Amino acid sequence: MKKLLLALAVGILAYSCSTEAIDNFTIRIKPNIMEHIAMIEITDANDPTTDIQNLTIAVDGAIASDVYEISGSQDFQLIDGRITIGIHPRRNPVAGQTINVPVVITGDGYLTKRRVIEFTAEERTQLVEIPLVNVVSPPTGVSFSITPGISLTGGALPAAQNIVIPPGQGSTTGMEIDLDAGTSFIDRDGNSISGSNLEVVAGHFDSDNEESLDAFPGGFSADSIQQDDGSYEAGAFQTAGFTTMDMTVDGQEVKSFSQPITVTMDVSANALNPNTGQPIALGDVIPIWSYDDEEGTWVYETDGTTIQGPNGLQVSYQTTHLSWWNIDYF
Repeated sequence: MKKLLLALAVGILAYSCSTEAIDNFTIRIKPNIMEHIAMIEITDANDPTTDIQNLTIAVDGAIASDVYEISGSQDFQLIDGRITIGIHPRRNPVAGQTINVPVVITGDGYLTKRRVIEFTAEERTQLVEIPLVNVVSPPTGVSFSITPGISLTGGALPAAQNIVIPPGQGSTTGMEIDLDAGTSFIDRDGNSISGSNLEVVAGHFDSDNEESLDAFPGGFSADSIQQDDGSYEAGAFQTAGFTTMDMTVDGQEVKSFSQPITVTMDVSANALNPNTGQPIALGDVIPIWSYDDEEGTWVYETDGTTIQGPNGLQVSYQTTHLSWWNIDYF
């Protein structure tokens, strides 16, 4: 009996090593292990035909370890501005649940874009278009001011500075930034920056143009928005305008200031106050929010009251740190 079993084993082994085809024998491999996928396409917000150089994408957030490129790799490479990602089946959403996957996109000469991609049980395949804003050639409703060569003395401003960001193409709203004399600059780690040359890059995004609104960081709906009492709520924004501000001292990133700076933003005559159902009026109070770029969350900062400016209504507020800022009803 033992000899018979040995002979059978040798015969099976020899047959399995044969290079001859086995008739009527099929191996089936499931081509799409991930049941929920998102096809991402990244374009220039002003000219979708533009080839964006050195474009990169990274997955952020707590779920990052369960996100894969469609081939099954976690080496996320964009090809012609496109990539398809999916989530591991163990993280598949159930009915009524949303799985949020933040992605961060960068490109030479473009504002860094953070976008949350939402996966739901009802939508297994989705197309996500993500436009990027070019600082030199922004889309309709967006304008930038690049102010290099502001001299510092001992790392501080020797005189007050007023920086004006005029309305962009197709827009009637802009903004101004006022920095007082004596203002010094602090890096992300809380250290004072010593240097002699300040550069300011500031952009204003109006509330009247779709191309401008597409640049809103994180999307208008969010599941984690910090309120004035420190709690977090899910909800949606209705913006009356937003801005991004970046500064460097001798090439070093500025995160905050030794004293507040003042930001004054125009308010479009078309912007609505959802509390009244009417256009925003003189004396209306608008909440003001900043964007935590590390956490990807909007944070309530203060309230602003509309005042009459030279070309219409304006809202002024003060800040001691740089980020995206948003005058917006929640």
